[in-house]
Amino acid sequence: MSQSIQLSEIEPVTAKPLPALVRSMKENGFLPAFPVILLQGNPYCIVDGRRRVAAARNVGLASVLAVVREQGSPETTILAHATRSENPVAELQAIQQLMRSGLSEAQIARVGFASLQRIKRIAKLNRLTPEIAERVNNGEIAPGVAFQIAMLPVESQSVLAQEEKVTVGKVRQSRCVRREVALPGLESILAAPAVIPASIEEIFAVLSHEMLYAILAEIPQDERFALWRGKVQRELQSRAVPVALSEEVKVANTTN
Repeated sequence: MSQSIQLSEIEPVTAKPLPALVRSMKENGFLPAFPVILLQGNPYCIVDGRRRVAAARNVGLASVLAVVREQGSPETTILAHATRSENPVAELQAIQQLMRSGLSEAQIARVGFASLQRIKRIAKLNRLTPEIAERVNNGEIAPGVAFQIAMLPVESQSVLAQEEKVTVGKVRQSRCVRREVALPGLESILAAPAVIPASIEEIFAVLSHEMLYAILAEIPQDERFALWRGKVQRELQSRAVPVALSEEVKVANTTN
């Protein structure tokens, strides 16, 4: 349940609110339908709603409506830490840490930090090379550009990583160049004489668990794809890596 919290009790923010948000708050005040999510503390830590808090301060409001959560929840603590930087790579790392602790994407979504759709979109950044991910993490590459880079082959990303400034234009140029994706271990399987074609299990076996998580995130939550989800999950389980149970995902899809 939301409650009124004085802005003086909430941590400072550097986020810049959109002009439209400021105008709306001037005309309508703080809308009850969109409370801020705070973490209990002195001052309160913002989990979600940095721009709303900034806009409220901008127009001179004394308080905002907020949902306050208690300290101690590992899910909330990790995700709050990641979102303070407005950094999608930090957000991805937080989600990965939660999944390694045994939580599924559906369970993370139920914490209230983000929708399942948002979590799946962030998971696409698993495709970034370490060099690109580091530059995004350092603020050298904009989040929107990072999502476009994630769709490029590894070789294209390696070339972009050498650029002093990575822009949308340079990403588009990279798309026009056809390059082969090189994955460690996969080359030898695909280059072997095709007496017996490589099985999907053999291919999965040479992929990293981060890549398998990315593949799992892309498989539609539909019964027709249950076999493929099962193959990826079995490979992850064989490595003692926690995976999202299909039943949990189904429940989340009906409640979000």
